[in-house]
Amino acid sequence: MLRPDQVPAAGAAAGPSGTCWTELALLGLLGRDGRSGYPEPAHATGRPESTARHRVERLREEGTPHFDVETVPGTLGFEAETTRMLKVHPALLARVGATLGATQRCRSLRR
Repeated sequence: MLRPDQVPAAGAAAGPSGTCWTELALLGLLGRDGRSGYPEPAHATGRPESTARHRVERLREEGTPHFDVETVPGTLGFEAETTRMLKVHPALLARVGATLGATQRCRSLRR
């Protein structure tokens, strides 16, 4: 929960790129625990739950937060998970990445 000295006045200036202080607070809360539902950030910012939901949805539409979701493969029906390391010539990297990314069994690609 934000302390009273952390909550700017209602007419306070917006943050970077037009992000208001409520959205900055929501991003901070999501950064600490992205699993929280809307009641927690609403309470922490002193805003209604509907406002918290609307602001998070707006930020998601803008692509501001990045959600990296990790699950246990078994919950998705996979019996095993493997990691493969590939050496790929730089000229073929885009083609190999596109081919692997198009398969349903490839969960993620990293450089």
